[in-house]
Amino acid sequence: MTKVISAETINPFKLSFEARQNLSKSLYDVHKCIFKGLNEKEFDHYVVNSPSKISKILVYRNKKKEIIGYFAVHAFEKIVNDKQLIIFRAEAGLVPEYRHQNADISFWLKEAIKFKILHPRKEIYFLASPVNPSVYAIFAQYIHKLYPKYNTIIPLEIEYLMMSLADEFGLEIMDKKNPLIRKIGWITKATEAEKKFWQKSKNPHLKFYLKSK
Repeated sequence: MTKVISAETINPFKLSFEARQNLSKSLYDVHKCIFKGLNEKEFDHYVVNSPSKISKILVYRNKKKEIIGYFAVHAFEKIVNDKQLIIFRAEAGLVPEYRHQNADISFWLKEAIKFKILHPRKEIYFLASPVNPSVYAIFAQYIHKLYPKYNTIIPLEIEYLMMSLADEFGLEIMDKKNPLIRKIGWITKATEAEKKFWQKSKNPHLKFYLKSK
């Protein structure tokens, strides 16, 4: 199997304007191999030139030093119900032949933990919009408090927070019967093998995700 060889952490805010634009173009070239539904300007706004308070990007490379994926993490300050919150969001992708390998998906969590240590009194939440069933299943398996989840009832205060944050970030409701389904704009270019795996899998998290779409 093809493996990810290296991962470089980049702080886009420390780059020159030209360097950020070059990085954005390089990452978008890879992004187009993984997803559809987002143009280059939208991608740049989400990933490289994000309006977030903090941004870091993990850039994955293969043996030939070619970029084959990315994992961007952003922190936003939001006021919800008169409370100041820190919201972490992330965008990630690996080209198909490298998926399920040694890419470090815990990068998002590590950055949030570092922030929490430095700011112990601030409330921190993750707002995830997984467009890949396998990514959702991994989060559901390893994150203790995650909503929605197949065997969990969402507390009313958490549901209110989820809806408020989705609205704050401009995520349009796609199904009025299920307001948790939002328009993201990112569509995974899944391989036929991946589609068959998801459909046949008995993993309860995968089944819940597919049933909810």
